[in-house]
Amino acid sequence: MKKHTITLAAVLLLSALLTGVIAEESDFLGTWYLTGFEAEGIFVSPSSMGADVTMIFEESGIVHLRSVLMDDVGEDTGVWEASNGQVAVTDSTDYVMVFDVIDGQLVVEEDGMKMIFSKDELELEAFKAPPVLTSVALRDFDGLWIGDSTEIDGIIIPLTIMGLEAELRIENGYVEFSATISSPGFGDDVMSIQGNLDGHAIVLDNGTYQMYITLHEGSLLAMEEPEGRMWFTYGGQAE
Repeated sequence: MKKHTITLAAVLLLSALLTGVIAEESDFLGTWYLTGFEAEGIFVSPSSMGADVTMIFEESGIVHLRSVLMDDVGEDTGVWEASNGQVAVTDSTDYVMVFDVIDGQLVVEEDGMKMIFSKDELELEAFKAPPVLTSVALRDFDGLWIGDSTEIDGIIIPLTIMGLEAELRIENGYVEFSATISSPGFGDDVMSIQGNLDGHAIVLDNGTYQMYITLHEGSLLAMEEPEGRMWFTYGGQAE
């Protein structure tokens, strides 16, 4: 997966939700933290995506914008103005973001994606992979497995956020993998390969690198590649 340089303005273009009714302009002063993404009814924590975004409103009308996405850092300074229950933020490129205010949080939305800001910083634990099952037989892997999320450098990103659908069909070590990306310019990814059980993992060799499929507590399955892991949930017997 490619890492793209993302400034705060670009992150905010993903869209944001802020809910809150704030009566006085002074109530906006201080630091606002990105506390969540939401898409198609699914809430995602910023830390799970390696994102850390803040907006600092000063009494002078200046706003400081800062974003960190994985290893990319973006900083900017703009101006802000509050009126009629909304906050308008204009960055250094003259791009204007208008936030609604409901229940003490701020609000912006675009293309069905929301971002949630709050004055209280959200503290979440880093992702911890469920324990791997070590006493397994080849038949234990059999079935249909539905793609749930991808893990890169300890960061979990739901496949729905990426516009990706994936599934695995496994029978006696034979693995069929298919993935569809809804974004324009991307095609389907299909792989069929015979694997062998080595210890507690099915090992797949596509001629370029090896992949490892493991079972985990909670009816979860992980397929590990050099770039990271994709997580699957059990979807029943494969047809």
